[in-house]
Amino acid sequence: ERLMAKPATKDYSALSVWVQSQCETELIRILPPSDIWPRAKVESAIVQIRPTAERTGRLADPAFFHQFVRGLFCHRRKFLRSQPGFRANLLEAFLQGEIIESSHCHRIPFRGRLHPC
Repeated sequence: ERLMAKPATKDYSALSVWVQSQCETELIRILPPSDIWPRAKVESAIVQIRPTAERTGRLADPAFFHQFVRGLFCHRRKFLRSQPGFRANLLEAFLQGEIIESSHCHRIPFRGRLHPC
């Protein structure tokens, strides 16, 4: 659920953004708890994750992007304008035109604009 989650859902997380920014995901099959040994308490899923050159090529600085996204989701219920460093020039350039400062990170859709400068 987290790998394929959409913005503004409870499962949308840094993992969702990170995987979807680089890969295409496809749900292959849902497995009932009885198909897992030892028996699981929840359903499991088989998900195919395919990295694509188009998506990975959009990341100008993967390390920065990963750290930035993790930082946003550390305090996911706070407004972005209250996040430490949000007003830094690099982040302003990175975010220009993508979101407004009153957004919450769990409502931001990934749009593929990943060049920080």
